[in-house]
Amino acid sequence: MPLNRSAFFPAAIAGAAELGNLKDRVPSQAVPLLDGNISNSATSFDVDDGSKLPTDNFFISIEDEIIFVGSRSGNTLSNCTRGAEGTANVAHNDQTEVNAFIIAAHHGQAAAEINAVESALGAGLGNVFGISSSPGAQRRVTIGWPNGTASYQVMGDSVGGGGGTFGGGSPDGVQGVMLGCTTGASQGNDSGFSSNSFNYRVSDNPRMRAVVRPVNAVADARIFIGLSDQSLATMVGADDPVGNYAGFQFSTDRPDTNWKCISKDNSVQEISDSGVAPGANTLVVLEVEIVSGTHVKFYINGALVATHSTRLPGSTVNLRYIVGLETRTGSTKTLNVGVLRIMSDR
Repeated sequence: MPLNRSAFFPAAIAGAAELGNLKDRVPSQAVPLLDGNISNSATSFDVDDGSKLPTDNFFISIEDEIIFVGSRSGNTLSNCTRGAEGTANVAHNDQTEVNAFIIAAHHGQAAAEINAVESALGAGLGNVFGISSSPGAQRRVTIGWPNGTASYQVMGDSVGGGGGTFGGGSPDGVQGVMLGCTTGASQGNDSGFSSNSFNYRVSDNPRMRAVVRPVNAVADARIFIGLSDQSLATMVGADDPVGNYAGFQFSTDRPDTNWKCISKDNSVQEISDSGVAPGANTLVVLEVEIVSGTHVKFYINGALVATHSTRLPGSTVNLRYIVGLETRTGSTKTLNVGVLRIMSDR
């Protein structure tokens, strides 16, 4: 049976106004009573003892009508929504009982929110960054960050640079200092960095997360950010490079308007449109996850934008991380790079 209410999550966080407050009342306590008659449209009215009710965002039942109460001050109930939950709003007489029962809305909305959170996490926590698809596996974590403003430091790994120059990327209020990877001014010049060794086996479920800001690389440029068994120069040098890989590509040669999600099995490239356009000087978080060698998931700013189940790197292939770009014109192009994180089962 489907749930009978819609969740506010993940677009918003459900609070008291959505879930409803409750207050304990033992059977020996008297039920509050209306203090005066109320019409079928009154949105503010009094009870004889408001202390037996919550202070805001709660449901009450008066005879066969359910009312949502926005606020209570002393014995006065205000900002009331009459005829809630499909009931009829009618007039009620003085001294009628005012009950604060648990109603279907309390359970229904809570159930919808729990279901939405479960869906976001995924079965087996499959959508959670850093949760292995192999229970009990030991996670290996590699973290990289700008080392000052002219180099990049990766914990537990050595870094190889592409061509071009490295300099101070624009500081960001959230990201902090970023490394600016800038190409030369001749068409085909590249810049960026990659791991010197192939440390990430496909069967170990690697997941890479990179925070980047294309400064002026959304025109006349090709970008690759992901995992590959090829060099940086190879991955930014063609729209359909050779090799095994999974990652994000943006190429104005194609020409692209959105980030493309690409993977290849050393033979045929699989390509999907993410539906998300890169913005000039706009921060973006790109994540690619290889799961059990059977599919690859692509995320942009935390949202799943594509899944590939064919044309994947072989399960025994070892990959390196690559963050790079190539200018496709006679001018320099810059990609700012913040924190990089790669996780794998071993």
